Amino acid sequence: ASIPLRMTLFPELLQKAGYYTALVGKWHMGFSLHEMLPIHRGFNTSFGILGGSSNYVRLNAAVWGQDLTDLWWDDSP
Repeated sequence: ASIPLRMTLFPELLQKAGYYTALVGKWHMGFSLHEMLPIHRGFNTSFGILGGSSNYVRLNAAVWGQDLTDLWWDDSP
């Protein structure tokens, strides 16, 4: 599940108020669409894991039957 795109997140409000926002850690708020990534939801930069089933040692996730890298810097693995 993910937070609907129509909802405003707190970091979006902070960003609009002039704050520089960053996420370090686990997102797990949706990433099936590019618009759901942290850098499109109010964070100027992000570094971390996006998925819920990620392996913290190997930094991968089994998503839709594929073994994918799940350590992201902004919008790139």
